[in-house]
Amino acid sequence: MELKQLEYFVSAAEELSFTRAARRCHVVQSAISAQIKGLEAELGTPLFDRTTHRVSLTAEGTVLLERARGILRLVDDTRDLVSPTSAELSGSLSIGVTQGAWKGMAPALASFRAAHPPVRIGLRQAPTVRLFESVNDGSLDIAVAPLRRPSEPGLFVKTLYTENLSVGVGASHELAHRESLALRDLDQRDAVGFCPFWALRTITDRAFDEAKAFPRVAYEVNDLNAAAEIVASGLAYVLLPDHLLAQFGDLIRIPLEDDVHWDVGVIASARRCTPAAAALMDLLT
Repeated sequence: MELKQLEYFVSAAEELSFTRAARRCHVVQSAISAQIKGLEAELGTPLFDRTTHRVSLTAEGTVLLERARGILRLVDDTRDLVSPTSAELSGSLSIGVTQGAWKGMAPALASFRAAHPPVRIGLRQAPTVRLFESVNDGSLDIAVAPLRRPSEPGLFVKTLYTENLSVGVGASHELAHRESLALRDLDQRDAVGFCPFWALRTITDRAFDEAKAFPRVAYEVNDLNAAAEIVASGLAYVLLPDHLLAQFGDLIRIPLEDDVHWDVGVIASARRCTPAAAALMDLLT
């Protein structure tokens, strides 16, 4: 059993796609398939159920996934400990993000790469609840996401910033002339809403409930660009953090009179915060 086999297996198991695993590992798909077939032959059991439309883990694959993650973490930790230059970080850093939440993501990653070039960075985008689960189970080292509460059992939690949400409309929308809006002004008006597992959807639903206002989510999407396109056409409004609205020059930002905001922070495991994760957390905070 080789480390490369385990790395490819974990990538395929987490992506549930050999194609996506190949992109993640920067190899061709046939390399992923060959290594996993070799691993299955060595273990004498299938690790994946393969059908035309989907790939899923077998019971044996699920057991191996947890063990393989632990082995790869141990290898990375060992590399860090025996690095020839103690001041130089090495190994890998797996980072989770929620779409649109990490303001200044690219400059922060560039700064980290410049400071610690030997560290291999991997980035994965997922809903907030998945990010918390993945940091807890060790499949991610660190994540930047909207925070659910000031502290979390078993996690280091640091707030990066608090940001207000505002109303975004197109120039032809009937509310485009308003200087400010209350949530009640949006009652029964067509809205672009994000899917229920998005943090923004949770925040806005809670705010509307507290204001006793009822938006009509006519357009439910899971992509910021799709939301902006619908809003720009004048079909509906959207509630977004200010830095995201600023990215779409054809949208008009109208401040909210209600206090609707999100707290974005960085989370890492308190049980196993790797040196690379600690360095990124220090850089961000």
